[in-house]
Amino acid sequence: MSKRIRIHIAEDHPLVKDGIVSLLDKVQIEVVGFTQNGMETIKWFENNQADVLILDLSLPIINGTDLLKYFKENDISTNVLIHTADGNSGVIKEVYKIGALGYILKDDNKYDINEAIINVYNGKFFFSEGIDKTLIQEAQDEIFEENYVNEALNDLSKRQKEVLEIIGDSYDYNGKIISTDLGISPSTLRDHIRNIKKKLNIDTKAKFQFIKIAINFAKGEKNQQ
Repeated sequence: MSKRIRIHIAEDHPLVKDGIVSLLDKVQIEVVGFTQNGMETIKWFENNQADVLILDLSLPIINGTDLLKYFKENDISTNVLIHTADGNSGVIKEVYKIGALGYILKDDNKYDINEAIINVYNGKFFFSEGIDKTLIQEAQDEIFEENYVNEALNDLSKRQKEVLEIIGDSYDYNGKIISTDLGISPSTLRDHIRNIKKKLNIDTKAKFQFIKIAINFAKGEKNQQ
């Protein structure tokens, strides 16, 4: 490796930070920054750069998950390696979907921090052995579904999006009530639903549950207008 990997450590416990630093291969890795809360981390990255951010999720002021979202929304470029005690499956999936490339648990002593940093630096995924890899597959599937539906929504008319929103979270809806709310006839409502299913490539009633995702996107899109 011709140059050292520049890392920043966002960790509110200095002893944990010191423990990470003590394990680093100083020939390959250089610590260029250290912050103890989310706000400090944002300010540091406003004027500095790092190849890899080692991020604790339990940071004060702005937690690690919200910090990750901020980085994504503001196009702050750094590869993120989560280093946390939180092994909650929902959290793991969430930060992966936001963009973290690695997730290591503080109580997992089987991983090599240098290997984790090098993998994340090179754009590869790295996860502690204690993390169920099916969670990552589930997150990948959800990302695919969300991207698919988001693209499909672009092909829907404004009225079709209104139909999606009012259907709610279940296929078990009252067509007469919905058609009345929309000011259209039941037959027109059926036409809209048939066209929505066609555009979203949904062939059966069971697959229509997939529209739950589209409903959330339609609501979010409306709230942004």
